[in-house]
Amino acid sequence: MARYDDLNTRSIAYGAFVSTIILLLIILVLRALCYGWVESELQRKLAGARYESADAVLQQQQQLLETYGTIEVEVPPPADQPEAEPTKVTRIHIPVERAAELFLQELQQQDERQANVSRPGRVPQG
Repeated sequence: MARYDDLNTRSIAYGAFVSTIILLLIILVLRALCYGWVESELQRKLAGARYESADAVLQQQQQLLETYGTIEVEVPPPADQPEAEPTKVTRIHIPVERAAELFLQELQQQDERQANVSRPGRVPQG
């Protein structure tokens, strides 16, 4: 009898096995590519995101640092009187650069006073 009309099950099983392995590899590669694409898309969205409320607060704080003005703040009660009401206090704010200038002037004057005190026999010139 001729064997040409029988199915070659060994080659069919081998082909199915190899095809399955190739299909699994393709699925893994596609999954990795999609994961990378999703991550890059999220990074792009985060980089271009605008946090409007946070940006508004930062802009307001920056403006406070650069201008003169007054602010009303609540001061909590002392620790020994926890039942007392917080008090509102008006505070003046000045630009940071001006505050630094004033601080340096005050520090320089303090150094000059200390130098004059340390040399009592000397008469200040001026």
